[in-house]
Amino acid sequence: MTSTGFALRAALLLLLAAPAARAQLDVVSVTPPPHAGNVAPRGSFAIQLDRAVDPASLSAPNACALAGSFTGAVPASWTLESGGLVLRCTPLRAFAAGETAHLALRRGLAGVDGSHLVRPGWVARFRVAAEPASMGFTLVQDEDVRDQPGVLVRIYGANLCDLDGDLAIDLPVICENSGDVRVLLNRRDGTGRMEPWSAPPFPLLATPSPNESCDLDGDGHTDLVVANVGGNALSVAYGNGDGTFRSRTDLPVGLAPRGLAVLDVDGDGDLDLVTANVLSDDLSLVRNLGGGVFAPAASFEGGGSGEEALAAGDLDEDGILDLVVGARISQRVLVLHGQGNGAFTTVSSTYCGGLAWQITLGDLNGDRHLDVTVANSTSNTAGVLFGNGAGGLSAAQVFPLPAFVTASDLGDLDGDGDLDWVLSCHAGGIWRLFANDGLGGFSFVRDFVAASNPACAALADLDGDRDLDLVLLDELADRVQILRNGAEPVTRACVGDGVDADCPCGNSGAHGRGCAHATSSAGAVLASTGSVANDTLQLYAGGLPTNGLALFLAGEALEPPVPFGDGLLCASGFLRRFGRQSAQGGLASFPQPGTQTLGQASAASPGSGALRVYQTYFRSAAPFCTSATFNATNALVVLW
Repeated sequence: MTSTGFALRAALLLLLAAPAARAQLDVVSVTPPPHAGNVAPRGSFAIQLDRAVDPASLSAPNACALAGSFTGAVPASWTLESGGLVLRCTPLRAFAAGETAHLALRRGLAGVDGSHLVRPGWVARFRVAAEPASMGFTLVQDEDVRDQPGVLVRIYGANLCDLDGDLAIDLPVICENSGDVRVLLNRRDGTGRMEPWSAPPFPLLATPSPNESCDLDGDGHTDLVVANVGGNALSVAYGNGDGTFRSRTDLPVGLAPRGLAVLDVDGDGDLDLVTANVLSDDLSLVRNLGGGVFAPAASFEGGGSGEEALAAGDLDEDGILDLVVGARISQRVLVLHGQGNGAFTTVSSTYCGGLAWQITLGDLNGDRHLDVTVANSTSNTAGVLFGNGAGGLSAAQVFPLPAFVTASDLGDLDGDGDLDWVLSCHAGGIWRLFANDGLGGFSFVRDFVAASNPACAALADLDGDRDLDLVLLDELADRVQILRNGAEPVTRACVGDGVDADCPCGNSGAHGRGCAHATSSAGAVLASTGSVANDTLQLYAGGLPTNGLALFLAGEALEPPVPFGDGLLCASGFLRRFGRQSAQGGLASFPQPGTQTLGQASAASPGSGALRVYQTYFRSAAPFCTSATFNATNALVVLW
């Protein structure tokens, strides 16, 4: 064939192939956009596609999914709008404050023309809003995880996840010297405190270190995957859904796996595992074949020297997760573009300011591009590298710190919409907190002094008040400290605005209030003034039916909201009625002059550590709701 013939044939093949390439289902946009911060805890996501979606494909098991980084799979409704061009995902329960929402479209989704996604899968991540808080921290628990006094178990770190299915965040603690995990279950009483860990611990291999939580076998329970640095293997601990583990699978990888990432590399809906192996100087990919079955590890080059730190995120914003590698010896952060088929290509390599040990991703400056923070170990620095949305990173901004920086953790601790920064300085004996100015500028707030040597920190809402609390893990003291965020130990719960739970008949109230009732579509509200410290706390119930009777109730435990007439109740345990008053002008208060103080009336005293949950009951026959004739305010949770 002549050269002209070859050219004509090639052109014809291109023309024939082009329509097929274009005739694939693709995502045009999503609202809110990927990497958006401060998304509503029950807000919906609208995905614009380039062609109409086949409604029948929405019921396919591998079509679409929604999950939270702390609380796991989130049930959702998936509906089509605009002639099938918009797929709307609406969560049926609230995300936890500050967690990352994971939205995924997979191979099973199809267009009405029979096309499937142009890429094997599509993923977007968002950060859920946290409530404003003072960053005034109160120590509520200092837990020793040793089983024998004086015998070091060596805490490496902890995970934030729901192990027992109650939607409260638990703390499985990974211990290097004892080679096990010790689980602290959330008491779910509004204090943020954990139950003491229950012996025996669950055994792992030698020197377990980095860890992630996810559902790897598809049974709906949270599993734990841990990289064993001394064992050169991963351990998958399969959860029973009650805070315990039923079995373990060990998966050989490279030498000394110090970094770990969990992501779906091929869009099949199963989460795969990648490790950074510092001694074999490479990465390992372990594919999940479904149902808890894994392929043997495949090694590949990370692009640096001494691959130690690892994270996954969409740095080039193509809907496919990439890998971010911290190379300790070459002191660089490498971005590896994910191709959606399990293959990765290095697209950038940037000096990170020192000997990289651990990395964390997040949008630090509000431009909706992922940025990178790096803990630079014995270089005694931390680095910030801003992403450009195309896989590139800025030159590192380097922060000098006390000796041996082992961890970098991010979270919106003051609830102002940006990510604050906690650095753990192992040899320096402190955790250092920086506040973000919203543009990626960080200012020193305070140091937390360790009893011995910090391992890392964890930031999450442990007490259910929707601001972020702080967990400090001390490696050589083997202690877990829980610091509750907020200067005053009074928090709001059981709200009727659809965040904590749905009102009985769709009668949602305004933010922070109870459910709507006959005379107020905003619902009634319970608020307080005064102080717990000197027992001068005063309760005010507002938005009540005028001149109706208000009953003040106190429970000794906080439970998930349950329907209560036309409202919600979460005060439980021993429930006492301690006050009644006519709601003059829709307002009632307690205490009144000459009566007992609130502490006396509810059998609690300052400094006692007693928990009380206060709500106000009132009569209100709403014609638009149930046959019940009563309702309730939101709850106030008070730690005395």
